Amino acid sequence: MISCFETLNTIDPSPVFPFWEELDDELKKLIYDLPVYRCPDGEQLLINPENRDGCFMVLEGCLRVFISSQSGREFTLFQVHPGNGCGLIPFENLVHPLVQAIGDTVYVYLPLATMAALMCSMPQLSSFFQFSVTGNLQEIVDNIESAFFSPLISGVAHTILSLCPEDSSTLKITHEQIANHIGTTREMVTREIRKLKADGIIQSGRGSITVLDRPRLEEMASSHVL
Repeated sequence: MISCFETLNTIDPSPVFPFWEELDDELKKLIYDLPVYRCPDGEQLLINPENRDGCFMVLEGCLRVFISSQSGREFTLFQVHPGNGCGLIPFENLVHPLVQAIGDTVYVYLPLATMAALMCSMPQLSSFFQFSVTGNLQEIVDNIESAFFSPLISGVAHTILSLCPEDSSTLKITHEQIANHIGTTREMVTREIRKLKADGIIQSGRGSITVLDRPRLEEMASSHVL
């Protein structure tokens, strides 16, 4: 499912670790020796006791962190993009998050011992890791607000915008995947997609959505009137 295919020696780490040039050779080697993993689109990462306490740093692609009910309903907590990282809730919790690749994803896992060594040598690195955690928490709050305290059409618009970069107008995604992001059903998402299409805000095809009017979609996403 997930294969270790190289070490960080084959990848330029500076875009991911902004503090790279400040590290001494010993710390650079500590990071260089970490295995790098590739996960294909849609594949779920295997989380076990050996990798639940550290930090996943995304090099390419995106990791989606979500929860799933016994009935199969899903809700996206947050996404991790290149240059950012995330830790996970310990397995002792009754409900623990799952992690899935969005697109072909390359990531490195920093064990807790490695993170501790980095922060002991460079205390300012604590801010780097805290920033990632704070950003993830803010995205969780935004996603909860969008999914549960806003009209459904706002949640759909918010999801499309969060997944479609500003330099692109077309997003490869299905109605079911959107439903999984906001914890609803495919049928309800399809109904809202039809409204957005009728208003000329988006166009949709099989497995794709094209944003025609981003300002209006942004206005729709920011609507919190129930």
